[in-house]
Amino acid sequence: MKRRSFEPHFDIIISPELSHVCLGMGESKSDRSSSVPAAQFLLQVFHHLENSRIKFPVNGLQVAPAELEAIILEHDDVEDGGVVGIMLPVEFRNEEEYPRAYVHLKPGAQRKIAPADIQAFIKARVAKHKQLMGGVTFIEAVPRLPSGKIIRRLLREWAKKDAEGFSNQPKQCYISGECTDAGGWSTSR
Repeated sequence: MKRRSFEPHFDIIISPELSHVCLGMGESKSDRSSSVPAAQFLLQVFHHLENSRIKFPVNGLQVAPAELEAIILEHDDVEDGGVVGIMLPVEFRNEEEYPRAYVHLKPGAQRKIAPADIQAFIKARVAKHKQLMGGVTFIEAVPRLPSGKIIRRLLREWAKKDAEGFSNQPKQCYISGECTDAGGWSTSR
């Protein structure tokens, strides 16, 4: 039997068979131990860990991608979009994650809208730390599970590859948002 303390006076005891998890107050006088099925407990823990990974810090403040995605979808030319954090090289910004949007445009909008237009649309509606400082990329379709949930793991992989491409861009192109050549700024997937 394993006993681990996570908080003062709060212990989680897991049996070797993992049939049940006992949640208790440890050595406290008011021992209100309860038992829940281990599978249910572990699912709740993994759900919490996954949700905590979705948000990412920018300048010490938390950014929720769902909030930015909802604002992006308000744009008339956007059909779908996903947001993840991108770790930019040190020469562009300090070593932090910044929001990056992967946007699927409505048919016919590809020629009349640029990534800078999406950035300006977001900039007018959110705080500075939530602006799309990581850039905007137009994609053919936002990857989703059959349930409709965005496959953020894939978006994070794309962001990692795009961050490697930023090192080929001059710094002024990245900051102004007007460069559309190689480097991941407005490449299509």
